[in-house]
Amino acid sequence: MSLLYMLAYILNGSNIWLGDLKPTDAGYFRKVGQIKKQLTAEKLCVHEALCLKEFASEVFRIGFYEQPNYAKLKHLLTKVLLEQNQIPNQIFDWSTFKFPRLKSEG
Repeated sequence: MSLLYMLAYILNGSNIWLGDLKPTDAGYFRKVGQIKKQLTAEKLCVHEALCLKEFASEVFRIGFYEQPNYAKLKHLLTKVLLEQNQIPNQIFDWSTFKFPRLKSEG
């Protein structure tokens, strides 16, 4: 579930589902918990995060004690990447960056 919240945040630039709730508000964590209990894939996956709706629906279906079907979840995320014309090749900026040698390394 945390991965889903993080991806929605990255895509939207904020936690839209929190509305106007601020970390400085009294009872913030209790209120966040209440909001999360009522949260659905439809409410979470809005605007730029709409592409995550199928993945989110699957995540919300998983019971607390249930073993997730990781292959299916990976497939759904890969599908999102492909629909966004992104190649899921696992090559990241930090994988190809050539770090300069330190003088002490010779």
